[in-house]
Amino acid sequence: MQPTFLPWGGYFRLLRSADKFVFLDNVQLARQSWQTRNRILVGDRIHWVTVPIQHASLDQRIDETRLSDGARWRKKTSRVLAQSYARHPYKSDLDHLIVAIENGSEETLSELNMALVMKAMVKLKIFTPVQRASQMALASEDRTDKLIEIGHKLGCTIYLSPLGSAEYLAADRFVERTSIKLEYANEGPPPYKQRGNAEFVSHMSIVDIVANLGWEGTAEYIGGEWHGESNLQLQDNNLVRPMTAMDLPLVLQWRNHWDVRPFMYTQHEIPPDEHLRWFEKAEQDPNRHLLIFEKNQTPMGYVSFRVIRPSENAHWGFYCAPEAPKGTGRLLAWTAVQYAFSQLRLRKICGQVLAYNESSVRLHLALGFKQEGVLRHQHFDGQNYHDVVCFGLLADEWRPEN
Repeated sequence: MQPTFLPWGGYFRLLRSADKFVFLDNVQLARQSWQTRNRILVGDRIHWVTVPIQHASLDQRIDETRLSDGARWRKKTSRVLAQSYARHPYKSDLDHLIVAIENGSEETLSELNMALVMKAMVKLKIFTPVQRASQMALASEDRTDKLIEIGHKLGCTIYLSPLGSAEYLAADRFVERTSIKLEYANEGPPPYKQRGNAEFVSHMSIVDIVANLGWEGTAEYIGGEWHGESNLQLQDNNLVRPMTAMDLPLVLQWRNHWDVRPFMYTQHEIPPDEHLRWFEKAEQDPNRHLLIFEKNQTPMGYVSFRVIRPSENAHWGFYCAPEAPKGTGRLLAWTAVQYAFSQLRLRKICGQVLAYNESSVRLHLALGFKQEGVLRHQHFDGQNYHDVVCFGLLADEWRPEN
């Protein structure tokens, strides 16, 4: 896994579950990634703690990324963490990480993140041996070939991956290219008591867990039973993956089909050049997530999330391939919601449905969405006005068994 800045509990749970662990530090640094920031709670509000870095090039690697404003940032971040959790029951346990940040001398992002992870590992009594990919003399440049080469060098028979990598591993046909078995780490964390919060906020940095539970309690939490523990494989080979330019003709065909168009806000037949401009613009927006739903490696539908920062709420939309078998809509929606809460780490999903789209209304309710209102005569289709039904689903309301 890539070295993450003060990662959440699931990162350490995967570390604890593995026999060998490799920091994938020799890959390109993604923009606004978990390598440079993470979330804590300030009162009952989510606050981002960000590492300032030097931007050398668009394709710079994590291990080549140097910190900027080092001493000033360390002092400021240490103060923010100390003040944010000053009244929490295990604030003193958190001092171990605060001091490591304030007094550290790491000069690169990878060194900082790995140092903090390993300091936490000591306190959590996680003894999994770790290595750096940058020190393994790897010949492969392709992302999946690199994983396979690492596995072969270590003599691995199973690759335990975070669920967030499922879409690209499927797109790259990982299981067809190696004899290494692929399994996914469960990422459905149970709630823990968060001081000052009536409602649990999931996927916080490890600092939030330690401040609330202490190191001993955090170790028990990470090693305990998590929701849906038996589900380590993708359900029935259903997954969502990022949409690519190769999907454009198929998505355009779906979107322009008469079974889909009547339920959209814009109901004209979209020409290819307009479709391409839409895709290129969305690709440049880090808060837009365009996804393809696949069942048994066959594209069956489209999903989108537009994330609103810093609330971590998102608006979503979706549709199935017109020829998809009955029940595909529910599978698509379930898989997408699970992905949104476990991988995008959203706090809330918001949906708007034209009132005459009764099947979508029923689907939202079946998934646990709450109807939050009706916008009367909100949409004009050129001939008539239609009501729009507003739905919302919070992360702690999501029940994957729905």
